[in-house]
Amino acid sequence: MAGLENILGQIRADAQSTAEQAAAQAQKQADELMEQARAEAREKSAREAERTEAMVRDAGERAKSAADLERRRRLLSEKQSLISGILDQALETLGQLPDAEYLEAIRKLAEQPCIILGRCASNILKNRMNVLNIFVCADKEDRIQRIMGKYGLTYDEAKEKVETNDEERASYYYDHTGKTWGDVNDYHMILDTSELGVENCADILMHYFEKCEYI
Repeated sequence: MAGLENILGQIRADAQSTAEQAAAQAQKQADELMEQARAEAREKSAREAERTEAMVRDAGERAKSAADLERRRRLLSEKQSLISGILDQALETLGQLPDAEYLEAIRKLAEQPCIILGRCASNILKNRMNVLNIFVCADKEDRIQRIMGKYGLTYDEAKEKVETNDEERASYYYDHTGKTWGDVNDYHMILDTSELGVENCADILMHYFEKCEYI
């Protein structure tokens, strides 16, 4: 009987040892899985943090770019207003000059950076390499609505003003150039504000001027 007890005791001891080893192995595996889960969570958190940081950085850069573009646009607008005021006075005087003196005056103006609105400058300066001829147009209805809002006119009054203005411009251009006003062949760029929008047209010009280092 003593031998049997010894055998049973040994079996119990072996079972206990095996159970303890199994428990230890299970605990080790559980610890490894937990550490792996923590590592994956840390990695995911780091990726999310990087992604968030990149999004914030990109948003900041876009905001800075938009603000810079708006600043340059306003600066250009102020320059244009100043230049336009000076040119309006100059061109009023030019319009009273004989044709030969008028042509020479336009060419003289173009020797320095400037913006010339109309006055057949696209034809007078057509052979100059440093000239960009731009024709800005819009649908007739859009122009009528703009004139109504700007001058407080009725639809019929604004329509008459638009049509009269077009006739005078076409006549003036033909009388001085023998060509059709608005002919696409006389311009390097044509911008339709009805299709593109005024702001988009301004952006197109800004980007072009910057690329060519005009501003």
